[in-house]
Amino acid sequence: MGGAFNQDWEDEWSSAEEVFASILSGYPEFRRQLLSDLRLIDDSCSGDEIDDLLLNLGSGFSPDIDAGMEAKAWVRSLSARVAASLDG
Repeated sequence: MGGAFNQDWEDEWSSAEEVFASILSGYPEFRRQLLSDLRLIDDSCSGDEIDDLLLNLGSGFSPDIDAGMEAKAWVRSLSARVAASLDG
């Protein structure tokens, strides 16, 4: 996901939703690792720490701005979505 959410991700994708849909439509091994990473982040980071992590990774993605939700809620929402994509 980090490769898609680089500093100029908005030049390559029309929305964050388009990035998620693309990633969640394939790559099962990646999705399993992503789910593990998201759960670890949820368990060990505050919302501010998640925002800092995204900034320090150079993602150019802000949950507040780009997804309309707080960072912690975004991680939980994305975790649920990744889990559902693996179950389906």
